[in-house]
Amino acid sequence: MLRKARDFFASDRSLREKAFPVWLAAVLVLIVVVAIQSTLSSSPEATAPPPASPTESGQVPSKTATVYLATALACQFLDREEVTFEPLLVEGADFSATVQPSTGCQELSMWNSYVYEVPIPTNGKVTVTPGDQPGAELDAARLADSGAATVYYGRKGEGSYAVTTTEYKQTADVRDAG
Repeated sequence: MLRKARDFFASDRSLREKAFPVWLAAVLVLIVVVAIQSTLSSSPEATAPPPASPTESGQVPSKTATVYLATALACQFLDREEVTFEPLLVEGADFSATVQPSTGCQELSMWNSYVYEVPIPTNGKVTVTPGDQPGAELDAARLADSGAATVYYGRKGEGSYAVTTTEYKQTADVRDAG
């Protein structure tokens, strides 16, 4: 079959000259498609370093509650903006612990979320600080009563987010996370 094609093009020089740009364009399109596919198939999770080991100091409470961190920043853009929402530093009056998200960054309909199981004391305040972002102070008693809290982060500037709202429940925005 290749011989027939070669003979066909060899017999008519003008046809061969016309076919070369088409052939070249097809090869270039194939290269572009392969490059785009390899870029899209790589995700932050695939290139992320392995999670750090949890660290603890003081008497870490055994009771936990679920904390959802919600941000409008799409998971695939975390590396581009050099933003990190993990690990989560949890600090109480007499303890601190570093925990990893239970599922990594979750793409949801409107928000992207991280889900953490956070140790909580029976009362007082707990500060949760995700990665390189500012911390949010949570009321331990309210968190214990509700069993969950959703902390929303809004964009403050390039690579910087701020706590906008905290709700003591799993909101509909992060319902499918975790």
